[in-house]
Amino acid sequence: MFRKIYTQAARLNNLEIKFLSAKKTRGYIVLSNGDKLEFSGNNPGLNSKKAHKLCKDKFSCGLALERAGISSPKTHLITPKPKGMTSAGYRQHIQESVISFVAQHGYPLFVKPNSGSEGRGVYKA
Repeated sequence: MFRKIYTQAARLNNLEIKFLSAKKTRGYIVLSNGDKLEFSGNNPGLNSKKAHKLCKDKFSCGLALERAGISSPKTHLITPKPKGMTSAGYRQHIQESVISFVAQHGYPLFVKPNSGSEGRGVYKA
């Protein structure tokens, strides 16, 4: 999918595109001023690697936006089950966390994995 997007973007702007991998998921677009805009997978190279890494972690990204004064949905991170905690105890912990969050922020509530994209694993409660 990304190969097609990069190719279309280059073609629409009359720019040269070079792929550096057999799967055509890594390469660069030569801009009109001669600079190279590198891309890799779903990272089009428009942001720094640090920014890209931050955005892949939804919870950390939300905190960074909040600190910068940018409005974003209220978020609560449920951490992995601690060592020594029973599965039943962990389910109880999750249930209490969700009930507390909803009591404070209300509905709708969206449950999603901390990483991933394109809506995979996202549910509305």
